Amino acid sequence: FFLVPVVGMLGTFASLIVSSKTKDIRAAQQLSSLVVLPVLITVYVPLFAAGEDLIINLLLGAGLLVAALVLFTICVKAFNRENILVNWE
Repeated sequence: FFLVPVVGMLGTFASLIVSSKTKDIRAAQQLSSLVVLPVLITVYVPLFAAGEDLIINLLLGAGLLVAALVLFTICVKAFNRENILVNWE
């Protein structure tokens, strides 16, 4: 119940950062898929290795929550709504 929303936030924030840096919608979609896949791999491999160990899963969740908060702050700074509206093609 805790890890799934955090992993969803990580993927969304990573995609939003990539999307704010590109000028084309197709390029943003392709680059964000390249960014999100390694994020998911680094999340799910330790999760499956931990198995049912609650302490390791809680530590992993806390680390992912910190990473999501860091990505959120980067996302807020990188997103420039005026530039996107003016330069959208």
